[in-house]
Amino acid sequence: LYNDLEIASFELNKELKEIKENLSKVGSTIMSGSGSSMIVLSDDEKAFEKIKEIYPEYLIFKTYII
Repeated sequence: LYNDLEIASFELNKELKEIKENLSKVGSTIMSGSGSSMIVLSDDEKAFEKIKEIYPEYLIFKTYII
C-alpha cells in the first residue's frame, strides 16, 4: 500500500514520519489522506495493546477485516 501524500506530509510534519516508523514496528502501516490517521494491519493479537502503550494519548480503534 502506498499514499502519494506521505512524502509531502512528512516534510511538513516530522512527527507524522516518526509515528509511522514506530507503528511500522508493530505491523504494516499506511497513512490515510494527508495524515489524519494511520492504519496498521497486523495478525498479531497483541498489536493493539502495543500501539496503545506507545501512544496512550491517541484515540486507537481495533477493527477486523472480514
